[in-house]
Amino acid sequence: MWLLKKSVYKVFCGGETEDELLATMQKLQSRGVKIVLDYAVEASPDDVTSLNANVFDNNACSIWNAVVTAAAGYDALVALKVSALGPVSTIERAGEVIAAVERLFAELCGMPAFRSHERILPDLLMRKELTKAAFVSSIQKLIAEANLPQASEEDINLAFHALLAQPGGGEDKSKVSYFQWTHLLQPHKVGRGNLSVFKQLIPPLSDADAKEVVAAEERLSKLCEMTANLGTKAGLLVDAEHSRLQGFIRNLTCNVQKRFNKDGKFLIYNTYQAYLKETKSQLRSDLEMARRLGFRIAVKLVRGAYLSFERKSAKEHGYPCPVLDSLEDTHESFDSSVHHLLDHIDRVAVFIGTHNAESVRKATALLSEFCQRSNDVARSEEASGCLSVTASFPAANKRQLLTPASLPVSFGQLLGLSDDLTYMLSSSGFKVYKYVPYGPVNVTIPYLLRRVQENSGIMGRAGAELVMLFQEIKHRLRSQIRAKK
Repeated sequence: MWLLKKSVYKVFCGGETEDELLATMQKLQSRGVKIVLDYAVEASPDDVTSLNANVFDNNACSIWNAVVTAAAGYDALVALKVSALGPVSTIERAGEVIAAVERLFAELCGMPAFRSHERILPDLLMRKELTKAAFVSSIQKLIAEANLPQASEEDINLAFHALLAQPGGGEDKSKVSYFQWTHLLQPHKVGRGNLSVFKQLIPPLSDADAKEVVAAEERLSKLCEMTANLGTKAGLLVDAEHSRLQGFIRNLTCNVQKRFNKDGKFLIYNTYQAYLKETKSQLRSDLEMARRLGFRIAVKLVRGAYLSFERKSAKEHGYPCPVLDSLEDTHESFDSSVHHLLDHIDRVAVFIGTHNAESVRKATALLSEFCQRSNDVARSEEASGCLSVTASFPAANKRQLLTPASLPVSFGQLLGLSDDLTYMLSSSGFKVYKYVPYGPVNVTIPYLLRRVQENSGIMGRAGAELVMLFQEIKHRLRSQIRAKK
């Protein structure tokens, strides 16, 4: 174990103790590299172990301790997993309610998705609106077709007006938009209070699950609130997990972004996985949601880290595989998503997480071109006495040249991997982070093995070699554990 810690662990991990972690952070900072702290623990959606609230409260405390470390003189982010803040089983069931809410909206709008259990792309849903007449008649029709007790027209009208009162509506204030619909129909509210009419069509969460959903959101909200009160550059980065958990993770993260990503601040990021078929559509929808509701989304874009699991799970559970068909499709999805996000850089922060040199080249070229165009326009407008179109950015307000470092765009790679890319980006004036896993050796090494295994196809030959390396390390760890028994 000692030899392992002094060799492989030292290359890929930040340390077991706070002192070891701080030493790693200082070393990276001296080379112009920022840090994402990542405690190397994650849950599986097949883990049905019953955990009590104390476990999740303790996890939240551990995340907070990492935030304090990140804020102590470092421009750092802290990665977290929503599965550390609430039961995996509840997260999955809440995601099923969220999916049912979307399908019902599609059905009420005349899109045949309610019974198919297939998700309609959200950028199609965001263009739809519901009139009161269509809402009332369609709800009554669906309940009758299901041979369920009919809801009163008063209850149906009450639900419609509750929806209409939500932010995010379109130009026609008499119609309910997709964003008003999803803003109100949170998983723990469906079938309760003035939304009781929906329990006829969407099986609501149990009281216990609803309580867990509220508790998870309270934990994340409290972490955001305390981080904001620090007044530093520390922030939170919500990692992606398996797609069966992702519906709730995205919903929860968007809820807290609505509160904390305002006034030019990007406190909390959500992760989007380019290998999922729905990602480009989801990004377009979330950008429009943020515009309508008056907040800013912060996006961490990655290719995806659960490829093998997603294909296996889809086959075992009998649903369409959510992952794109080929690596080339994933590359296209990633690069086109970067392009789309940079086209809206006045209202989004972007963390580009990739070890792919070609994707880095394309993204840096786009950033440099954007800065050049903006600076040319600013010079021209200043000469003519007009207000610069780049006034959204600090550099423009000071009549300084806009640079990639002044934009809310950064890059990221894992500690110990693609160091040539990391230091090239840093020396070229781009903001770049190292993802720094930390924690006990016996926990961190298996965690890294899972990450490398899932990314080996994207990382090519280097990924295959790392898989073999970490598999051998894992084998030796298990041998040591058995020898001690």
